[in-house]
Amino acid sequence: MDSCNLMSQFPTVPLLRIFSFLDGHSLIKASQVNKHWNKVAETDSLWRDLCLKKGSFCHFSFQCQVTIKWKQLYFKQMIQKFRMFSAQSEDFNCKITTEDLGNILCMTYLAGSDQTMDGEEKSIVFVASTYARPTKYVLTAWDVQKVGDGVGDVHTLTLPELHRVFQVNAFNYSVDMLCFSPDKTWIIACGRHQTISPTVFFSETLLKPEDNAAPLSVTLRFSPCIAAHWAPRKPNRIVLMVRKYSSKAVGFVTLDLTIKMTGNRRVIQETQIASFLLPPEISVPFLMSVSLEDVIILESGSNLCLFSIGGVLLQQFNNHQQDMVGLWTDSVHVITLSLDNSLHLYMWDERNHPPSLKSCCHLNIPQEGDQEVCFYTVKCDNVSIVCVVSEGNSCRLVMYCLKT
Repeated sequence: MDSCNLMSQFPTVPLLRIFSFLDGHSLIKASQVNKHWNKVAETDSLWRDLCLKKGSFCHFSFQCQVTIKWKQLYFKQMIQKFRMFSAQSEDFNCKITTEDLGNILCMTYLAGSDQTMDGEEKSIVFVASTYARPTKYVLTAWDVQKVGDGVGDVHTLTLPELHRVFQVNAFNYSVDMLCFSPDKTWIIACGRHQTISPTVFFSETLLKPEDNAAPLSVTLRFSPCIAAHWAPRKPNRIVLMVRKYSSKAVGFVTLDLTIKMTGNRRVIQETQIASFLLPPEISVPFLMSVSLEDVIILESGSNLCLFSIGGVLLQQFNNHQQDMVGLWTDSVHVITLSLDNSLHLYMWDERNHPPSLKSCCHLNIPQEGDQEVCFYTVKCDNVSIVCVVSEGNSCRLVMYCLKT
């Protein structure tokens, strides 16, 4: 029996395992070999894993997952990504909320564009804000595609009625940063005080605490921690940006976390994967993030710099006239905000090996009157970009969505 016939009769289970390492293009090619390979390549779990790896907004409930056609969703994602990848500023509609949203505490996508399968793109943004007089805390949902038409539904809930599940004292100083891992397994808490080392908690023990048991946690002996970010495609990997006060140098440490059993007790084990000090010619960054599995992204004044976790400078961009004040990333997009009242969109081009970051488009933030614009945050899905800005004492949403 020749090798071709042997492979065609390869058992389903090991073949499924082999196919799990393929990208979408390679999986399509494999499906054309013969009927057996085609049947295995159509397995829903293969396309589901590809969707969850490539898409940043596939946070479906179990009930939704039962009815999803994952292969169809994968190709829908690829089409959306290509549209955003090749978009120019004139390809976006810009909409601004007309009412004052108070002091916006945080903003996130309640539903991203990937969550619709009927061809109608929906991007629902969720905003938490507070009003000083009278004191009121509200959560508000906005349909990005309908903001500005005056007929969109707005749902408001008061915050104080939300019940506290668990409380734990992490430090004797203020907690300046909380960050969940992409799969919500881990949460890191840290403060910028020089004596504080960041602490990572196993989130399951925070959500379902056992009687008289402290939550499962580990203290990472790197202080002070200026910033920390989880790798989007490897949920147990975290990168810390730390400062060495003895030399005033800034360094980066990459760690992988696992849970081990010691006797009858679970413990968190951290393994250092890589570390490096920032070169002296790169100004000390205030903003950092991690994209893909091992690319550190940071601002250096008006420059955007990409480093490997081992310290190799991979790419550098200068698309802003003034210093950057905001940086946001997911597994597909990178967005920067600048003092020149603009944002810039980048996307990963994974046709190259290794993947490279491509500069896509530059968008100017509309300004009303003479008030100085300050940025709070920015987020993106496959068809829209949403930015929270403040002008004077008021906050508004500036929303960009691709024209249909």
